[in-house]
Amino acid sequence: MNSDLKYEIKGDAVTITSCEEGASGKLVIPATIEGKTVTSIGYAAFRYCRNLTSITIPDSVTSIEVYAFAGCSSLTSITIGNGVTSIGSHAFIHCGSLTSITIPKSVTSIGESAFTGCRALTSITIPKSVTSIGSSAFTLCSSLTTIEVGAGNVNYTEVNGVLFNTKMTVLLTYPASKTGTNYTISDSVTSIGDYAFTSCRSLTSITIPDSVTSIGDGAFQSCSSLTSVTFLGDAPKEGNEVFIKSNPTIYRKPEAKDWGETFAGRPVKLISEKP
Repeated sequence: MNSDLKYEIKGDAVTITSCEEGASGKLVIPATIEGKTVTSIGYAAFRYCRNLTSITIPDSVTSIEVYAFAGCSSLTSITIGNGVTSIGSHAFIHCGSLTSITIPKSVTSIGESAFTGCRALTSITIPKSVTSIGSSAFTLCSSLTTIEVGAGNVNYTEVNGVLFNTKMTVLLTYPASKTGTNYTISDSVTSIGDYAFTSCRSLTSITIPDSVTSIGDGAFQSCSSLTSVTFLGDAPKEGNEVFIKSNPTIYRKPEAKDWGETFAGRPVKLISEKP
């Protein structure tokens, strides 16, 4: 067994609890230790192991816990075994060199901010098996161009690489590097999720249908090119800091209700005043 690994045995199950921060290069986690089955990558087990470049997780592992690989900044590839059912919150946060990851078809849940800050990821596929995705799972993935969803997934779908719930009532994630400067949200959508458009720097204008009644926290954070957001209905309920580090002008219809001179800190004008 690799001497860099620390572990805990409970009954017949082994949890990897930590790794020497100086560990480097490729690491293969064994399926058994002392004759017991390795079933879990524990809380923050590999956090800040900045010199690891590749990790292989065996099929025996069923859970990757919170912060398990957080801050593994040199990690370029990881192989997740086919036994994993849950990826914990912040599990791969700020793994900035990770260029690709395959989520196995055994996974049912992806935790909050699981892949936040994975700046080198260009695409990700969510398998049919996934039934739960936490808030901000793919926030600050600045190279992400598309999100794919396995056929038959009962809770999630994608349209042109944009992630929605199956009924398409909630827009969950618009990939930060998706091409195109203008986007019109489908009129099936009633809610825009937390941080849904964060760091979408190519977007200059967005049109929001009258079906939308709520916008989540930081939904349009750091959209540095965004100059106009057009609402076709009444003012929706707003989350916290909807337009933080973004500076669009809001445009609305004259007959729409509940609008003031500003919305979420941004000036509101009539559509007829658009340049």
